[in-house]
Amino acid sequence: MPDIESNAAAPDANQSKLNLLLLSGSKAAGNLPVGSDPLGFLEWSKDWIQKFVAETNSTNPFLFVPYARPDGMPENDYFEILKAKTAGWGISWKCAPPEGITKETLQKVAGIFIGGGQTFKLLDKLQYTHSKEVIRDAVNAGLPYIGSSAGTIIASPTIKTVNDMPCPPTNTPDLVALGLVPVQFNCHYLNNDMHDPLHRGETRDTRLFEGSAFNPKMISMGLFEGTALRVVNGSYNIWSSKAARAIIPPVITWGDKKAERVELKCKVDEPYNVTKYFQDTSFLQEALAEEKERKDKERIEKALLSASEAEYPKLIADLRNVMQLIALRKAKMNPEVAAASVATPAESKEDVASTLTISKKLSQSPVISSADVESVADVPAPTKPTPEAVAVAAIAPDDYSRQIRRP
Repeated sequence: MPDIESNAAAPDANQSKLNLLLLSGSKAAGNLPVGSDPLGFLEWSKDWIQKFVAETNSTNPFLFVPYARPDGMPENDYFEILKAKTAGWGISWKCAPPEGITKETLQKVAGIFIGGGQTFKLLDKLQYTHSKEVIRDAVNAGLPYIGSSAGTIIASPTIKTVNDMPCPPTNTPDLVALGLVPVQFNCHYLNNDMHDPLHRGETRDTRLFEGSAFNPKMISMGLFEGTALRVVNGSYNIWSSKAARAIIPPVITWGDKKAERVELKCKVDEPYNVTKYFQDTSFLQEALAEEKERKDKERIEKALLSASEAEYPKLIADLRNVMQLIALRKAKMNPEVAAASVATPAESKEDVASTLTISKKLSQSPVISSADVESVADVPAPTKPTPEAVAVAAIAPDDYSRQIRRP
């Protein structure tokens, strides 16, 4: 039997500006009588949403982000559904523009609500339009945030614990999400007792245990339908409604060579403090560092397309340094393939030995920075870029590698 965690309040050391309401999903019918109609879109969380919006004390509208497009519906159709279902709630809504969210978009809004749907599609749109960084900065600075399903998962460091399939026609550059909180969520969570007894495939716990095995620093939290996480004044609390599928959500961490599962003894309509699980930010910092390295690599690759002969040596050296950082991170996360990974940017036995030495020194470091890698010397003189390369660079946007493969 799993351990039952007592509701001992942890010190709220993190006095951040975060103001979040993270719903497991838009629908819930867990404890309704058999044969009754399930609650409608967001109906189970109506009181929570109304109270959250009212506490902003703002007359500005809330920005709804429909980028997750459930069932593949058009973004505007999703927005119209939201307005129809919440009519009479006393909430003014504004739809996020299809071209993405900018700082100007968020200037006159009371908060932001990212709806549920296809999480990979949501992340793809946020990354491609550069909206992710804008939202992250605004919410970390205090902009109220509501998430539902995909909108909740995207608040995690990554989307590695999502239930969705990667359906969008293009792959996301990475799986790094908004990173508003350091814990990974699994929305619409089901415990083992909720699966068909004839089911012999993997369960949610199986997948979350695997996630911990491959990512030992990762902390995962299952959110049953009808539950939410409320974050305010540095305090993190699980809320359970009367429509909750269950009220004992699990937290899964990596212990002594195995995954450890603790059940939280929540109660309906009583906040349950889980702040202590949100103090370790090491997994979040690793995700953000991975995101930065990818962006640095893309930035340098773009610059190389239009670089002069004088600029080429420095850019080549910078690119090799970034490639070393990326390889070292892979080596840290996958020790069994460390030698092959760190050898990627090296060209000699001496280079490999040097890189392995750096990797060993950094094995206890939560974040690898460019200062940890020595500059690459004796870079061969490059050839001048071709006119075709210069032409591509002239029309490419900041995230040029993403634009090139899109119509």
